[in-house]
Formats: sequence, structure tokens, C-alpha cells
Amino acid sequence: MSKVVFLAAVVLSATLTAHVLAQGRQAVFPAQQRPPGDPALIERGKGLYVTTCAGCHGPDLRGGATGGPNLLRSQVVLSDQKGELILPIVHGARAERGMPALPMGDDDVVAVAEYIHSVVAAGRTQGAPPPSEAPGQRGRRPAPRRSRRRTWRAARRRRRACR
Repeated sequence: MSKVVFLAAVVLSATLTAHVLAQGRQAVFPAQQRPPGDPALIERGKGLYVTTCAGCHGPDLRGGATGGPNLLRSQVVLSDQKGELILPIVHGARAERGMPALPMGDDDVVAVAEYIHSVVAAGRTQGAPPPSEAPGQRGRRPAPRRSRRRTWRAARRRRRACR
């Protein structure tokens, strides 16, 4: 009886896996299901983020040295759609938690929110930093490690050769 149940579970799992793979990679998190925003608005938001927010939240949105929270994993950011949840925070709703009110207009806050959403949506996995723009970092792989078995075989060959 247990073999039949196990076999049925394996077949069901294989069927579901094949179905998911046939559809292609789908976004799992709501923030990754967001349609892409306006590129001009995102670029404006990036500039505003770098000058206003990066000091506390870090250049990669993962939190800064002054203790700003990670925006890539923030529930507020993941739940926000068009800046409606971020707007009150920027205007001082969390002053008691260390987030001071910033002198930004509503349009600027929406632009920063679009930039943050674009980074979250483009992430490889939730919480991953944005891709680095540093030269020479792409395509590098660590050197392959030799297994102990290969090393042992090479040592044995050397011993036999010395005899």
C-alpha cells in the first residue's frame, strides 16, 4: 500500500514540476510580478535615492552603516504599489523609529518608490543586491577544487614511478 502511495506522490510531483517548467520561470513574490515602470521616472528616482536615501539605506538598498533597514526585504516596499505606503514614512510617519521627515515632494517620493520597486523586481532572488557595475566581476568563476581522490591517485602514481 505504501509503495502505491509513494509512486502516486512521485508521479504527481513530476507532473507538477513539468507543468511549472513548461510555463517558464514565473515571479514568486508580488513585488517581482510588478510590470516595469517608466524608465525616465526610474532614472529620476535613482538620482534622488542616491542623494537622499543611500546614506542610511545603502547604495544597494540593503541597509547602511547608520542603521537604515534593508529595503529589498522591507514588507512596506513589498506591499507598496505606487508609493502610497512609502509616502507617509518619508513625510515623517516613522520619526520615532529613526526615520526623519524628508523635504521631498510627493512626485519625488513616487519616483524613488519606482526606483526601489524596479530594483526589487529585477532581483535574482528576494534580498539579492542589484548587479554590480564594477568591471571584471562578471563571468569570473572560482578555481575548481581538486578532490581528495584525485590527489591521492596522483600521489600513488608518483610513488610507483619512483620505485
